[in-house]
Amino acid sequence: MQWQHLRSDQIDATDRETVVVVPTAAIEQHSLHLPVSTDTTIVTEVCRRLDAACGDGLLVTPTLWLGCSRHHRNYPGTLTTALDHFGHALFDTVDSVLHAGFRNVLILNGHGGNGAMLSVTAEKLKYAWPDRRVAAASYWDVAGHRMAEVRESGPGGMGHAGEMETAVMLAIDPDRVDMSRAAADGIQTASPLGHIDMLGLGSGPGSVTRVRTFEEMTDHGGFGDPTTATAEKGERFLAVIVESLEAAVEDLAAGRL
Repeated sequence: MQWQHLRSDQIDATDRETVVVVPTAAIEQHSLHLPVSTDTTIVTEVCRRLDAACGDGLLVTPTLWLGCSRHHRNYPGTLTTALDHFGHALFDTVDSVLHAGFRNVLILNGHGGNGAMLSVTAEKLKYAWPDRRVAAASYWDVAGHRMAEVRESGPGGMGHAGEMETAVMLAIDPDRVDMSRAAADGIQTASPLGHIDMLGLGSGPGSVTRVRTFEEMTDHGGFGDPTTATAEKGERFLAVIVESLEAAVEDLAAGRL
């Protein structure tokens, strides 16, 4: 069920144990071959498919599309907000859902730059609503073990505008993908402790994070290898992501998380 498509009385009649998913994303540059809407398009489609899989057992709010993209803002097309502003908007959105009486919320992130504020905001919500369940996760973390079975690129191949995002966009919005401009990109650090991959391949448990702008870590705005992407692979990625998230929704609703 899509929150914005329901009347107020329909939302009021919804079982308050229903899991409410709050998607977060961004509008930012995605290399030479993908649109700036990529993160928002993907997480919104993931939630649409998850909603269809869960039926009346799920309620999905509109995607919070303005994210933390300061590290991309020197690239044309990027829209960004301050970390605190994003945190306040996310807190207020979930707070509104909880004020309406819903007891189970999954904040589902679709943009890496939002990750730190998701954790902070989830902690604030815990203390504001101690009797409710608020979980937060990026979809690639929930589905990572299954996504690894689909990927073909090596360590570093799945990141910003890399194999997975390009494949999924080819599956759901191919007219906005220009594969003639797709090229591998991404400058890894000299130390393997700083190596980047969406699924953590090539990184150890002692990995070190240092904030860098995208100009410092890329040649043309991407990080990964989009050249292995196909629409068929995108559908496979979407399938394992939705299946993994469906299990997470079930566990949250049952109190196992």
